Amino acid sequence: MVNAIWDFDGTLFNTYPYMVTSFCKALDENGVSDVNFDSESIYEDMRIHSLGASETKYCASFNINRDQFSRSYKQFERDEVMLAKPFAGVRAVLSDVIGTGGSNGLLTHRDDQAITLLNDFDLKNCLLVL
Repeated sequence: MVNAIWDFDGTLFNTYPYMVTSFCKALDENGVSDVNFDSESIYEDMRIHSLGASETKYCASFNINRDQFSRSYKQFERDEVMLAKPFAGVRAVLSDVIGTGGSNGLLTHRDDQAITLLNDFDLKNCLLVL
């Protein structure tokens, strides 16, 4: 028997492209032209470090108020992330864990968004939300 704890972003669901789009939109809304940043670099920063570290870096680089940027980002992210889909094979892996008598736990900072997406893709019954 195997019990597993899963992260939502970038593990079960491919949310990072939508997070990067939101980040770029927030930069634009805060007066930074897209010629001044590279979405691939933002993606790498988010994956290697964190969203928070990326916010700190870009806000400092472009002299943006961090609170204002965070509000912009969250506004865009709320809609963008709802376009995310689970990675290929997620259902099979979750089902295999259950098939061996184990449980799948979900640990995420997302609450309603994660639950909604899990329901939309009929995956919620495969996970315990921690």
